[in-house]
Amino acid sequence: MAAAAPGAVVDPAAARPGRRSQARARRASGHRSHHGFAAGGADEAPWLGHDLTAPFQPIIVFRDGTVTDGDTIAFASGEPGLSGCYRRDGSQIACDGLTALSEKGRALLDLSDLVITGNLRRHVVDELVRAPAPAVTPMPRPLVIAHRGNSRFFPENTIASLLSAFDAGADLVEVDISVTRDGVPVLLHDHELSATTNGRGRVADLTWPELRQLDAGRWKDRRFAGTRVPAQVEALRAARGRGRLYLDLKAEGLGAPIREALRAAGVEARDVIIAAWSPTQRADIRAALPEAPIVSLEAPPTPRLSGDQLKAAGMLASAIATSLPVFVYTVNDEATMHQLVEIGVAGIETDDPALLRRVLDTYLWPSPAGAPRP
Repeated sequence: MAAAAPGAVVDPAAARPGRRSQARARRASGHRSHHGFAAGGADEAPWLGHDLTAPFQPIIVFRDGTVTDGDTIAFASGEPGLSGCYRRDGSQIACDGLTALSEKGRALLDLSDLVITGNLRRHVVDELVRAPAPAVTPMPRPLVIAHRGNSRFFPENTIASLLSAFDAGADLVEVDISVTRDGVPVLLHDHELSATTNGRGRVADLTWPELRQLDAGRWKDRRFAGTRVPAQVEALRAARGRGRLYLDLKAEGLGAPIREALRAAGVEARDVIIAAWSPTQRADIRAALPEAPIVSLEAPPTPRLSGDQLKAAGMLASAIATSLPVFVYTVNDEATMHQLVEIGVAGIETDDPALLRRVLDTYLWPSPAGAPRP
């Protein structure tokens, strides 16, 4: 017997054998199921894979003209010698209206083909093909900002950490700018020297030649022993041709010293980003370096909020909705990185720029983002 093609449902009230014949068919067939899409009676919901040999089943008409009510199968137009109606045990019986239902079902199928071909494929699809592509403004890739360089693996705020960060794919390297007693801007985060060097006392109490004698690498690992605290001008020169520096101010009155370091390194003010914490720092930078982009930093809330909490609070969403670039620091786990990417932040600061790059590589971006301009 030929396999039945996908079918359509027709009105089961027009013809249905009695329960006794249904029971005979179930016994003869060993209660085998004939699976397909079927709609039941008025009080029965549609089912997929419903057992058509169960009581009160509908009439199913297939595309090849076959029709069944569960007990009997009719071939109104099928293979030679098989036209007619048969029980599941193969015995031939009177069709009892199944042939007429088969013809009705085939007419419905033909009509449905006309609807799909005429209305959907010919008109709708063709119009979609001819229509111009909608204008899309894709979200730019967030900037990869290396926090104090590649600081997970190298001593922070050193030339080695800075270069390694660019090698790992950082767009910006964040470095902390302090100032010595004789006015030289240097890369150090903590005011207390013992945090990341073998010295004692405060940065502001030492001259540049004195600070230059300290070891700024052994605290991280003995293989970095002998690493020195760099001056800002050295960091600017090392970054030229590799990427941009993101200068985090750790003291007041740094506008003029930073301006002189930029001049000495041959770097334009617009090619760095300066992060200021206070109104006085921002005013100082604007006066000394009017072309420099300024990021206004805020201390993290206490207790710190997760990415989900920030999103729910609307703090990031409100800023992003007004086209205000938002940088988020310091993020070192993949789950939070994904959350921030999906929120739409402009930059993510991390101790592990290679990890952030791997996260960003799981998305499709229109083009690499550039650092924001003033």
